[in-house]
Amino acid sequence: QYLEVHNVSGAYTDNNYATVGIEDHTQTDGIQLTCWNNYPWSVAPLDNNRAYLFVPSGVGEASPDSTGPHIAHAPLSNTTDPAGPYWVYATIWDLSDVDHADLHHSINGISFVMDPMANPGGDQWVCSIPGQTPGTLVRYFISAEDTLGNYAQTDTFTFGIWETVMFESFESGAAGWSHYHGSGGWADQWHLSEEDAYTGAFSWKCGDADTSTYADSMHAFLESPLIALPTEAELHFYHRIQSEISNSNPDSAYDGGLIEISYGGGPWEQLFPEEGDYNKAIRYTAGTGPYSGPFEGGTHVWADSIGWSRVSLDLSGHEGSCQMRFRFGSDGSVGYEGWYIDDVAIIGMPESGFSPSTGVIPSDYYLGQNYPNPFNPTTTIPYGISKTTHVKLTVYNVLGQRVVTLVDQNQTAGTYKAVFDVSQLS
Repeated sequence: QYLEVHNVSGAYTDNNYATVGIEDHTQTDGIQLTCWNNYPWSVAPLDNNRAYLFVPSGVGEASPDSTGPHIAHAPLSNTTDPAGPYWVYATIWDLSDVDHADLHHSINGISFVMDPMANPGGDQWVCSIPGQTPGTLVRYFISAEDTLGNYAQTDTFTFGIWETVMFESFESGAAGWSHYHGSGGWADQWHLSEEDAYTGAFSWKCGDADTSTYADSMHAFLESPLIALPTEAELHFYHRIQSEISNSNPDSAYDGGLIEISYGGGPWEQLFPEEGDYNKAIRYTAGTGPYSGPFEGGTHVWADSIGWSRVSLDLSGHEGSCQMRFRFGSDGSVGYEGWYIDDVAIIGMPESGFSPSTGVIPSDYYLGQNYPNPFNPTTTIPYGISKTTHVKLTVYNVLGQRVVTLVDQNQTAGTYKAVFDVSQLS
């Protein structure tokens, strides 16, 4: 609570009017109650137009600030960057001023390490966490103390150093990707395009190969190769679209695109993003007649005019092989530029001791050359399996004696890499 003086006449020490209320820490906004004649005897001497904090702790007395600093922070997300550092920013303020703030972090469940945060100015505080190897789980929280010794801390946040299982920029073609039209005489205009791209020179485009508009009556699919999903996977891609919407119903569209996924060869199902959500729904009707496109009415799609944007989708809860496909549809009239797809990536947390590599399903079993070679103390051994099977990968010395077994478990089809670390041998 605050008490603020407003002069009406005479010197401010003789002022008979004041307001009591709650204000924000900048003293520019709040709720006020007008008071008459006398101030509470316990309030500190007042300066004109200056608010003073007082917290009643009992009848006829007041107590000082007893609340810890306010800490605002946007938690870090999972990353595929092992180099780091991972910068942690926070806005921290207190009515009694912030004395210091600290960042506490823990690597894979080991005890928390505390580092002082720097204050570059104002309410901003910053510190960093060093880079970590893929597969690392980082937990952290922020604490702060004001000049009166009041303490506060945030919740504990968690992020992982994930591995890129698949990344396709389409700059070297599109190995394993295919495109086709739906049954029933629909058109397909998916092609590798140099008209526009999020990065580099190439992207996939569903639309005309030049500057003309896309075809009417299109139901076109762009399908990925088989991909081995890691634990806690995420799918990310960038897209740009220009398609027909309803002028009379701006929340709906006649043409648009969506993304679907098939797990383990199962049925296709639509994915719904966490970031970059669908912005339109397909019309049920067109004028006085039925909608003539390939989608069911009410289907959520990307449509209208969207510049290059990132889409993120959570694939956690699913392991094994999968395929994704981008699906674009148009009705029987009015076309626009079309839909571009670029920089498709799947990331996830590597398994302990081994991790999926390229994400592409090999056509046969193989065991690759370890790298680096020679090494000290670690080397990576790549291998691949063409179907789900039990895998046992053992290292022997020159005498034929077993040194260590790196993998001994069932694995789904895919390409993998196991890490051999001689420093762990006793």
